[in-house]
Amino acid sequence: MLIIVDENVYDVSEFVNEHPGGAKILKRVAGKDATKQFWKYHNEGVLKKYSPKLKVRLHVLDLQSGRGVDRLMAMLNVLEGRVVVCE
Repeated sequence: MLIIVDENVYDVSEFVNEHPGGAKILKRVAGKDATKQFWKYHNEGVLKKYSPKLKVRLHVLDLQSGRGVDRLMAMLNVLEGRVVVCE
């Protein structure tokens, strides 16, 4: 079960039943951008605590709004123009 917070992807599959607010909340935002919901109920300490365990090395790119484009360009520079696509 994946969620997005601040353009980062988190795998909460193993954490869903431990979530203090209940599994139902995480299931409701599964596969979606949960940034607004996350920051409404959590502070940065929560993200720092769980990020190392749950963060997946994927980033969200929104071509319509331009969010994440600078990160993509930086990655492309590192990859020397090669693009990796995960299916």
